[in-house]
Amino acid sequence: LAWASHQLLKATPAACVLLVWDGNELMRRGVLSSKPFVPGPIVQRAREQQQTIGLVNLTLYPGRSEFAYFPEKTPAVVVEPLGTKGWLLVAGWSVRCFSRSDEIWIKGVAEKLRTALEAPWN
Repeated sequence: LAWASHQLLKATPAACVLLVWDGNELMRRGVLSSKPFVPGPIVQRAREQQQTIGLVNLTLYPGRSEFAYFPEKTPAVVVEPLGTKGWLLVAGWSVRCFSRSDEIWIKGVAEKLRTALEAPWN
């Protein structure tokens, strides 16, 4: 987990990373608020559709209060589902900060984390 979060925080414009698995917050890194993760409709939709959701400018989304577990006025968020058991959420430093290659990198890290978390020895 330390390696994954370090890579996301250093290789992308991520300000914070949150990993939720099976209802538990396994990792919080970067600039975060103290509020707990509560899955709202946007992250639920990502899981249901098994698709990445990139919110490039949270001020434009009426559901932005769903992301209260990130710092106030967080400008951008990428929601990456980890199968049906979790999410990798990455918040960015600025509006439209995540490029397509950043999203691919986030997806790759998420796939690796999911594989490790689903391993039979866990």
